[in-house]
Amino acid sequence: MNALRNEPSCPVTFNLAELKIGVTIALCILFVVSLLGNSLIAVVVYKTPTLRKPINFFIVNMAMSDLLFSLIVVPVTLVYLHLQSWAITEGVMANFTCKVTPYLADVSLLVSVQSLVVIAVDRFVAVVFPLRVSLFTSKRCLLCIVSIWIVSMLVAIPHLLANKLFEFDGKFICLPMILWKDVLGDGISMADYYLGLATLFIYFPSVFLTIIYTTIFTKLNSQKIPGEGSTHSERRRSKQNRNVLRMAVAIVLTFILCELPGSIIVVLFLHKANSLNCAFFVYSSIVILATPFVYSAVNPCICLVFSGNYREGLKKVLRSICVMNAMKYSNKSRR
Repeated sequence: MNALRNEPSCPVTFNLAELKIGVTIALCILFVVSLLGNSLIAVVVYKTPTLRKPINFFIVNMAMSDLLFSLIVVPVTLVYLHLQSWAITEGVMANFTCKVTPYLADVSLLVSVQSLVVIAVDRFVAVVFPLRVSLFTSKRCLLCIVSIWIVSMLVAIPHLLANKLFEFDGKFICLPMILWKDVLGDGISMADYYLGLATLFIYFPSVFLTIIYTTIFTKLNSQKIPGEGSTHSERRRSKQNRNVLRMAVAIVLTFILCELPGSIIVVLFLHKANSLNCAFFVYSSIVILATPFVYSAVNPCICLVFSGNYREGLKKVLRSICVMNAMKYSNKSRR
């Protein structure tokens, strides 16, 4: 039987053929959901004037980063799974793709995290200081989104420079470990770099987002829900704030559940690899592999589940597509 077995001391055993089939099916499903979901979020916001607001622009920014992650990482992961080797092994493109692919995956995560933080700040100002002018105008929103991408691309540069393609037993593997000292010198190890990166862009944001949304919900609970004596605009604004908050909190919880465990495991691998037992190594590797794909696919689903405006916008987009197809078919029939 074709099986993937670890060292004799390791009790974990997998059937390699079944593992490949299961992972391939799961990745393909997540890829399709991510591709359709994140694309539809962008189209819905673009086609629906009432959704063209700063918070939705930041959600679209997240959707584009999640889409980038799926487009870049899923094909590479499937190739590695079935060939145990890098897809492109010759010429300049071999090392280029080895450097750019992990780099863009890092950029995608950094963009998503920063977008979550900006959305939280926007909601905090809207709820705690409702009479103030909106924090993000259209110009500020665009500037902020551009800044998010620039910061993300700059922060991930060490990973871009350190990755290189190596041949081992006839297989080509993309690794950052050998060139790390050439990039950052002897002062900062790869383990320290990843620890700093995880602290700044996963651990600290997780704590910050938890505090911000706890404060927001405390403020909302201390306020009376507008009743019959309130104006229609006040009731509508209160309901809108609560719906947006539910959606934002669901996205934040998904981020924490999907990204926090994996980042902790990576830091443990880099700092305490020799002290980890085999079973932990194997199962935690599955977590590291699976959770980022789940995160990129679940976010658009959350938007559609928690936001009636997104659902209505999606219905209008789908109806317009159906009408356009019907008109094309009608024109062809007349000819």
